[in-house]
Amino acid sequence: MTERYTHSGEIGADNLLSMTLPDLTDTKPTSSTMMTSPPPTTTTTTTTTTTTVLLFYQYFSPTLTDPQVQQLVHDQQQLCARLQLTGRVLISEQGVNGTLAGTTPNTTTYEHNVEHYHNLFTHIQWKRSPATTPPFPDLRVRRVKEIVSSGNTLPWHVANPQKGGLHLTPQAFHNVLEQARPDDNLVILDVRNRWEHAVGHFTDAAGRAAVHPNMRNFTQVRHSRGLLDGRWGDCCLTIDD
Repeated sequence: MTERYTHSGEIGADNLLSMTLPDLTDTKPTSSTMMTSPPPTTTTTTTTTTTTVLLFYQYFSPTLTDPQVQQLVHDQQQLCARLQLTGRVLISEQGVNGTLAGTTPNTTTYEHNVEHYHNLFTHIQWKRSPATTPPFPDLRVRRVKEIVSSGNTLPWHVANPQKGGLHLTPQAFHNVLEQARPDDNLVILDVRNRWEHAVGHFTDAAGRAAVHPNMRNFTQVRHSRGLLDGRWGDCCLTIDD
């Protein structure tokens, strides 16, 4: 029986630089220094508002009814507009997939409101990154058939993540790769797009690199159905985020 695992991770860092000036309070000015001292200057402090970009998705189990989807679309439109967020939110019976940007206080308020919305988002995971300027020109909240498009080639009874494999923490994922052996029949499947794969990909301790379908986006998965023919092992690690 094939076991399937998924993995995701996130890294962030802050830096701080400070300087101490000498104490000049006991220094007595001379006539020379008094004559050559420049006139006092006025310093204007500019307050910079930090922009935060949010990435998130949430699948629902059970799926939503048609009236529930319509209500969620309306409520998301109203909430995002009130908080002056930009970006896009895709909503279907399956769940929600969004990328939004706004001031840090407003994105924090958005997270709080979503997490308390009718118990639909109790397991949502937020991915946050800073931006120097707002990256999106406008806001779009719309209804779609699939929150992660497969080109309508994956029926919901196949794509439903509630029936998927065991989610691994970054450390557990690393341990599986480190403990790999040539005879364990392990397969690593990387279903990210080709640019994400080019940035970095995995090879297990037995020297087997991740299988990658060379997709521009996930809709092209339908062209890769034969890629793993004869290669499915007893354990499959799926890298999807």
